[in-house]
Amino acid sequence: MNRNIFVGTAFAFAFVIFGATPVLASPPRAVPVCNVEGRIESVEFQDTYVHPCVSNPDSCPSDSTNGYQARYSIDIYVESVSKTYPECEDEYSVGSLLSVYIDKTTVKDNEVFSADQNIKGEVSFGMNGRYLNSYSLVDKSGTIRSFILSPLGISLGSILALLVLSGIAYLIILSRRKKVEIEK
Repeated sequence: MNRNIFVGTAFAFAFVIFGATPVLASPPRAVPVCNVEGRIESVEFQDTYVHPCVSNPDSCPSDSTNGYQARYSIDIYVESVSKTYPECEDEYSVGSLLSVYIDKTTVKDNEVFSADQNIKGEVSFGMNGRYLNSYSLVDKSGTIRSFILSPLGISLGSILALLVLSGIAYLIILSRRKKVEIEK
């Protein structure tokens, strides 16, 4: 009888130790990052916010953050969603309105958000809500507008302008030479 209790206890102990260890040691579930494309419905700039409790840390709420950096709050009408994770289609359904934030530091130079712009980007969850980690503004024809403002786009535009100006200068010089030859 004692032997049965000992064997049963040993099995129970081994099951708890070896059976629960993989469950307790499993890595945290990855937060899905979803690619969303849609049209901007509204934009609002929110300046940096610091919760008043920061001056007295004992009064800070433990269930929320103590502030956020300057950011844009953008409502996007979802037109397409990636199928990277099953959660993406469940969380961001086509035809729904998605509220996201973009940190001011993430916004590209000289880029301004406005209603009726097409945008696509990577959405993930942050402490203060959903954030666009990266994005690009897309015009109606599907050309990525951010390329025009990129260093490569500006360089190519400058080269094209120089070629056009050189061509005009060549034509002016050529027409003056013809005038001189005619006068002779």
